[in-house]
Amino acid sequence: MHRCPLAKAACRLHAALLSYRRQLERNLTNTHLRLDGFSYCQRMLHRGDLAYDRGWLHAARLHRQILASSITETICQLDAWRNHLKQQPSALVPTPRQLLAELEQVTDEFGSCGYAGRDHELVTATGPIELEGVTLGPFEIRLSLAAAGTDWAYPCFRVVALDPNPACCDHTVCHPHVNDSQLCTGDGTATIRQALIDGRISDFFLIVRSILETYNPDSAYVSLREWDGSPCTSCGEYRDRDDLYSCRACEDDLCGSCVEFCTGCEEPFCDWHIQGCPECGDLYCADCRDRRFVDGYCEHCAPEEELEETESGDPQLEPSIHLESCHVLA
Repeated sequence: MHRCPLAKAACRLHAALLSYRRQLERNLTNTHLRLDGFSYCQRMLHRGDLAYDRGWLHAARLHRQILASSITETICQLDAWRNHLKQQPSALVPTPRQLLAELEQVTDEFGSCGYAGRDHELVTATGPIELEGVTLGPFEIRLSLAAAGTDWAYPCFRVVALDPNPACCDHTVCHPHVNDSQLCTGDGTATIRQALIDGRISDFFLIVRSILETYNPDSAYVSLREWDGSPCTSCGEYRDRDDLYSCRACEDDLCGSCVEFCTGCEEPFCDWHIQGCPECGDLYCADCRDRRFVDGYCEHCAPEEELEETESGDPQLEPSIHLESCHVLA
């Protein structure tokens, strides 16, 4: 019987590492056997040359087509073999006691390290993380030992927000580099994989924490600039809520690049609820157009005769009064 959950986790981790090492060796053996294609290429080359020497041109062309296809396949096999060789562990599989020491080191570094037996996961947590003024809270790092026997790579671990502060535009993103509990490891992928293959579990957790504490705007699922913002209805760009304007007609949110201000009342409006004077181009809302426009023009651009008619009221009234006055004098 194991003395503690971490000892049980160390034994399961040891078994997973052994299983993965055997799989690597099996892959190397299979790749080596498939390299018989190299000998096949040599035979096709010899047969093509022989057919050419005997004047069998059609047979020679056929053999060289087969040769070209075989060379391509052999190159792919050699490339696969090279990749498998690169994945070779740098040391022997650590013993359960050594792996237990690794887990205890994780406890010393992070303050805790647990084993969720039902999910077969090693679990630890970071402290609160803040990037460029945005509080993201602490995160759990959960390494799956069930997946470890098949592949020490994505997605054998996940990152879970303990006090989520998700991006306003996507609630599955609780960290700029975490989407639905999966961390984008970027350039750290190979380093993480090698640490797991070697059984350096403490290094694995430290690398993941380092990535969580680093922000790269070029690879973020949601940029921190847009984290607490709202989208502009017109262009779709995210802006801080304090930097958005509300259209007085429809209440759509507008950024500073898309908002228009009425020349008359100086209130903000969207493109749909503001119109320009065809002469000067000044923009007016519907209410201000009703009060200030004359025959389709603003008060500054309307023809003078139209303005005089507007100011005098009925244009026929003054001439009739003038004629009546002349008659009385006569």
